[in-house]
Amino acid sequence: HFQSIMSALKKRSREETKEKRKTKRRKLSEEESVEVDGNEEKEETKAEQEESESQEEEEVPEYWEISAKKRVRVATFKGHPLVHIREYYKDRTTGEEKPGKGTALSIAEFDALVKLMPQLTKHVNKMRK
Repeated sequence: HFQSIMSALKKRSREETKEKRKTKRRKLSEEESVEVDGNEEKEETKAEQEESESQEEEEVPEYWEISAKKRVRVATFKGHPLVHIREYYKDRTTGEEKPGKGTALSIAEFDALVKLMPQLTKHVNKMRK
């Protein structure tokens, strides 16, 4: 699951970066050189375009279900990818499922959690006995 979450984070981050570049290109006139982050950008090669298209075809789930009420999802906020771990509840008036208590981990925090997983698993397995 962690690999699929990381893959989704990277994919969404790449998609947002591409969209920002496309928007910036549209703003520039055709005569001007295209610059992104202060560096002149080169056009994607055909191989890069094909790889990009194949990655876009990969279906990324909206969320991963931990239990009936708890979910993990990957999203970006102000350009920063986050891993959200939330408990959901059903709104009494609309019947709609809405996010409740939870947390959002940055990529660095998520990486730290992944590194801790072997130790956590070891201790959880001891508690199961």
